[in-house]
Amino acid sequence: MFPRPSLFVGIIVSAAALALPAHASAQNIPSGVSKSTQEERYFAQIGVGHLGSIRFDTDFVFINSGDPADFLLEFFVSTGDPLEVEIFRSNLKCDDSSSLRTMLSRGETLNLAIRSEGSLQAGYARLTTGSDVSGVIAFTRSELPAGRIQYQAGVPVAQVLQDFTIPVKFVPRVGDMGFAIVNPAPQQAAGPSGTDETARVVLRLYDESFRLHGITELTLPAGAHLARFVAELFPDIEALAGGNGFNGSMTVESSRPLAAISVLHTGVPTLTTVPVTPGRADQETAAPASFRVPSEGRK
Repeated sequence: MFPRPSLFVGIIVSAAALALPAHASAQNIPSGVSKSTQEERYFAQIGVGHLGSIRFDTDFVFINSGDPADFLLEFFVSTGDPLEVEIFRSNLKCDDSSSLRTMLSRGETLNLAIRSEGSLQAGYARLTTGSDVSGVIAFTRSELPAGRIQYQAGVPVAQVLQDFTIPVKFVPRVGDMGFAIVNPAPQQAAGPSGTDETARVVLRLYDESFRLHGITELTLPAGAHLARFVAELFPDIEALAGGNGFNGSMTVESSRPLAAISVLHTGVPTLTTVPVTPGRADQETAAPASFRVPSEGRK
């Protein structure tokens, strides 16, 4: 996560997400060798580059515990367009590109890093590889020019869900929850000749006693990514917090499956991953119109 109000554009990133429907691929697999079934997974937040005197780096580690598998890792900005970065493999630069394609043998470990010497760039990554390939991302925030590390954190899973719940902990000027979501529908699915794959998302803020304090809505086009702090979505949370802070939950209801992660960010700075809980307790509850936060301008 980045210093507010830039938000959560470069926090740590999710890895080894729950798989979307699998599809077979035979690319790069030697003839006569068994191949692993291919799956798509999503890293809901990545970030590289500089923000003032702060530098953000993202590193990946993958292990293949099964049959040989094709491996494709692609990087995107928040609009879904390709994100070009410097790609390093085992500390050696191998390309300037928006993707990396290779093959992983049984038992092989792949260490990757993406870097940028330019301004901060944020978005998400899509992994297409065998079902036996697992991975994790480490996100590092360091201070220039000395390169002193301020924090380093890793996230193992970004779940793909339509209904989920995020715990909320907010203390004014001290800490806030952030979350990132990706609509994994292919961009070409939208348009006159295709189905509208835009995700329509309803967010509801509850306190510890499950009392509703606000509702806001947003849309996320096919292939797009969004990262926000809870306080950006519900500005009244600061008044609700008073001097004691605000604890509760935020439920997320989407018309399409989303890849999602959440983190707790504090002003120290520190970053802590927080599980996204599948399902929501208000699944059968209608949203009272009086609680709705105007959605104009929320995208």
